Amino acid sequence: MTSFLHRCLSPILLLLILHIATMAHASMQDSIDQLQANAADIERDIGLLEQQLLFPPLTRVQVFLQFSPELNFSLNSVILLIDGEEKSFHIYDQKELTALQMGGIQSFWEGNVGIGPHTMLARFKGKSRDGDIVEKSVSYQFNKDDSGSTFAIQILPEQDNETPKIALKAWERR
Repeated sequence: MTSFLHRCLSPILLLLILHIATMAHASMQDSIDQLQANAADIERDIGLLEQQLLFPPLTRVQVFLQFSPELNFSLNSVILLIDGEEKSFHIYDQKELTALQMGGIQSFWEGNVGIGPHTMLARFKGKSRDGDIVEKSVSYQFNKDDSGSTFAIQILPEQDNETPKIALKAWERR
């Protein structure tokens, strides 16, 4: 009789143990998923705090780059100087140039600038359709106030749609 009970109860006990183990694993997986979600939320919050500490709105300046899709021009590099100090320099590969030619906007530089008057200079180099080296620059005077400032470097066509020109302007926030 004992052997009969042992044979009948063994599979039932085994199933019960497997069921308990599965429930414990599922509960543990739920806890792990919740911890991962919490960690992602904390990482996002830390990133936002870091942005506010590194680039407080009082001194924050952002500069974006736009490239006109109408231009038949191969952009090589762009440099940005503020008050004679180089802030950003970028050499473009074909993928980046294609993205800009398709209407993409590049976040070119973000940093801090003290309150008061400043001079921003943007310069580009590239090649025309004929292979000629083209280099142009533009300067922009601005007065940094106590709010964030956003600017756009624009590489646009001249009236002939062949020769590029460069413009630098403030972007108004809406």
